[in-house]
Amino acid sequence: MEVEINYLGVELTVEGDYTPAVAGKTYGPPENCYPEEPSFFDIEDIFVEGTSIMEMFQCFAICTNSSPIGHTDALLDLSTKVCELCDERGSDYDEAE
Repeated sequence: MEVEINYLGVELTVEGDYTPAVAGKTYGPPENCYPEEPSFFDIEDIFVEGTSIMEMFQCFAICTNSSPIGHTDALLDLSTKVCELCDERGSDYDEAE
């Protein structure tokens, strides 16, 4: 699926797989109970104005180890923000492919 998001002032198109949250069940027989699971967005590619920046982003991270924000931290932050956006929009993204 594709999600349009403004991240740090830049309009991005993020492609990936969104998994909606699952509410836990904490009542009834123990064998029927399970913990809640948060939503998750697995980033496959990132585009700026139609140009993929994922490979460039990864190469840049390797070259600049002095950055205060690591490459994986930035991807995790972006993934979290996309997930929050999908969660807010609810069923619009629950069935998206």
